[in-house]
Amino acid sequence: IRILLIDHSVPYIIKRSFLRIWKKVSVSCPEKCYILTAHYLTSQEDASYFNITTLSKKLMTEPHKLLESSHIIFQNSILVEIFLYTFRYFICLSRVETNKIYKSLRAKTEKTDFNEVNTLYDTLNSTQDLFIILLTILAATQANEVLCERYQSSIPSQAVLCIIGCFIHEFFVANPTLLKLVHYHGYENRSITWIVKYVPSMHIFNGYFPTLMQDVQGEDSLIFLCLTYAHLSTAYPIEQILENLSLFIATLKKLGRSHKKHILLGVLEALSIFSGSFSFSPYLSTAMLSYIKAKTLDTAFNLEDK
Repeated sequence: IRILLIDHSVPYIIKRSFLRIWKKVSVSCPEKCYILTAHYLTSQEDASYFNITTLSKKLMTEPHKLLESSHIIFQNSILVEIFLYTFRYFICLSRVETNKIYKSLRAKTEKTDFNEVNTLYDTLNSTQDLFIILLTILAATQANEVLCERYQSSIPSQAVLCIIGCFIHEFFVANPTLLKLVHYHGYENRSITWIVKYVPSMHIFNGYFPTLMQDVQGEDSLIFLCLTYAHLSTAYPIEQILENLSLFIATLKKLGRSHKKHILLGVLEALSIFSGSFSFSPYLSTAMLSYIKAKTLDTAFNLEDK
């Protein structure tokens, strides 16, 4: 593991063979395998009973600590797989610990207060998952930029982003509300394109877009949501793109009416992304979107039936 962390010239066939061996070990003795893997991924010290025990206790309550050096790990597709298997293990352990606390609270709580305890339990799990997803996105974006610069190609980073995208997808499928929370808090705009491409469940965002726009806070959040929606829309057939564009315009109009806000110029970038989808007539579509943009900026104009 340490060699793979520092040496980028190890042949892929050797790395792949190591991954197969590691998986066999993780099945035969999972507890030892995962804690030792976590140790060697995060520390340069030799493994001892004390530091292994300390790390295990820390990760059982705060599994996100494993992400502290992940921007380096995410530069190697084999290490990414090993890391995410290990990460899942400690996330599961953390949930077991949280569940023990939950059951203890339930036993000591009056029946009339069960709803409050349940809400607290759900909030705790959602907050931890939200934190994990946002940190994972940040680390993956940093690693992606390093890989593209090192190899002058996006091909090495695609293998890594595909694995990480599937990891994030698991969270969104298990709890779709997490997708709404992640995009309410937001992440860097430079991460949007790879998340849309490699996270299959991002289509759920379509249903949350109008609601998120109603709760938008500031120009940066507005631009982030618009760009995410525009990039996501381009993955669909032309009929769906037109439907999404209609919803996009309607949402902006509603936002202008209800909050008396000006629709800021950052939205134009999202409109240009939509425009690029109409390859059959870029000049016509650009002119059409310019017309729509002009009318959208004027909140007094009625865009119905146009």
